[in-house]
Amino acid sequence: MARTYYTLLVRDNKDADWAIHFGDYDRIVVVEERESITEYEYSKGNTKIIGSDDDQASIDEAVRVQNIRHDAGTRRY
Repeated sequence: MARTYYTLLVRDNKDADWAIHFGDYDRIVVVEERESITEYEYSKGNTKIIGSDDDQASIDEAVRVQNIRHDAGTRRY
């Protein structure tokens, strides 16, 4: 049975794709990492925590879905 794995995603700016920064089975650990990087590196709006199954294919798919949603939301017509 798969466990939930929490992944911290980051992007350089609002137009950039999401990328994996950090992950852990414990969401609190991921939240702490997010707090750490938003002090100096990233704005909170350029970070996101997602949950998925714990195999790499599921994590990659969850990131891909976030980027599809991001691309659809920023498309200019």
